[in-house]
Amino acid sequence: MGRICVAKILNAHGIRGLVKLRIHAENIELLRDPNITLYRDHSSADTIVFTLKNALKGDYLAEVKGVNDRNGAEALRHLEVFMDESDLPTLEDDEIYHRDLVGLDVLNEDNQKLGRVKAVQNFGAEDLLEIAPSSGNSFFLPYRKNIVLKADTDAKQIIVTDYEDFIG
Repeated sequence: MGRICVAKILNAHGIRGLVKLRIHAENIELLRDPNITLYRDHSSADTIVFTLKNALKGDYLAEVKGVNDRNGAEALRHLEVFMDESDLPTLEDDEIYHRDLVGLDVLNEDNQKLGRVKAVQNFGAEDLLEIAPSSGNSFFLPYRKNIVLKADTDAKQIIVTDYEDFIG
């Protein structure tokens, strides 16, 4: 198994070495768990240790072990933070990781292919599937129960309904 990106350092905050951290994990406790190792990139053994402070407009302020001034924090700007996939929590039957949706074919109820999931985005309101059709521009579908009828990773497909208003 590989590693997945669970956070990104956006920038320095203040003069004491704090950083502004965007967390990609739904459960921020993953970053607080002392049994989970966080890495500075997707393949090296270089680790990073955080102490999360407080929420700040959807992101978090964090103290990074070994960083105690603004220059040290600035040097971490745009650093992506990874964890081993094997450390991910076990999901319930009705849950799915975003990474498992990417690459799935998107079909309507009549089994007509609308495209393939290019990415899963969240701009603040809800999760959106970015669909790349076989021709034309990509479009976004909200990942809602009334639109996504079934996401089947074994069959590598997603069945959707009521999608017409979202196609550009």
